[in-house]
Amino acid sequence: MPRYPVTFAMTVDDVGFGDEPDAFVDLDKFFGGLDLPVTYFVTPRWGDVPIYEKPAWLAALRHSAMQPRRAFALHGLRHDTPFEFGWTHPYMGRADHDREWATRRDEVRAGLRRQALQEKLAEGQRIFEHVFGAPAKVFRSPYAAVCEDLWAALLWAGIAADSSKVINWDLWRYWRQEVFPPVDWDPDLPPHLRQADGLWHAPIMAEYSWMLTDNAQVERCFGRALDDFHRVREREDGLFVMVCHVEQTSREFVKGREVIRRLVEVMKQDKNVRFVTLPGLIAEVAR
Repeated sequence: MPRYPVTFAMTVDDVGFGDEPDAFVDLDKFFGGLDLPVTYFVTPRWGDVPIYEKPAWLAALRHSAMQPRRAFALHGLRHDTPFEFGWTHPYMGRADHDREWATRRDEVRAGLRRQALQEKLAEGQRIFEHVFGAPAKVFRSPYAAVCEDLWAALLWAGIAADSSKVINWDLWRYWRQEVFPPVDWDPDLPPHLRQADGLWHAPIMAEYSWMLTDNAQVERCFGRALDDFHRVREREDGLFVMVCHVEQTSREFVKGREVIRRLVEVMKQDKNVRFVTLPGLIAEVAR
């Protein structure tokens, strides 16, 4: 396989939320206008209704799947608890998470045993295959939550790669208005595609476009994204996985798309960047 200084993968979480897919359809058009490969992480049973029982969502997903440079992956099952597939990172935690843990401790622990994880993954894969014709090969846990038994459960479910862990948590604290010194990248998560526990791991670099409403926020977040890109650019075979969320880059938060557009423009001017979907990348390295 040719070696490139940076491989870039744009990913979108929370596809399937709500009864109507209007925000997703608009965001999909935005990525089409950028001619950018994108991986959509689909929550298959949001609101306890399988996504194939929501006609508008089913039509929107199948239409998107027919477009070039689109791929789909599994994003949990219901996404109704931060503990669906593991334990959240401290920077992701919130007061309501603490309350849930305090009141549902035994239930949470039971839900993270391997058999329980396998049952949730099996249901998610069944719904995903019903929509797309094949089970998912890439997984991302809601709330970036993982646990010790998750890796074996993913392998059991036919998943080849995970993209749940986060390299740069600093902007999560910014959006929560926490006033602390900046944190650096997680030293245990280099920006590379790597194998461990029988899986490929493609860690998220960061989210830069969450609920932005003014130009100052756009400039700050674009600056952080550009800094991270330049750091990855210095590494051989660097992988830059960017994430955004459907609702949090739509409607009143559409300014977040400006960060994505500007970063992609910079990358396209750099002849040492290639653009991929995560399922496509995994299929490539697995040959």
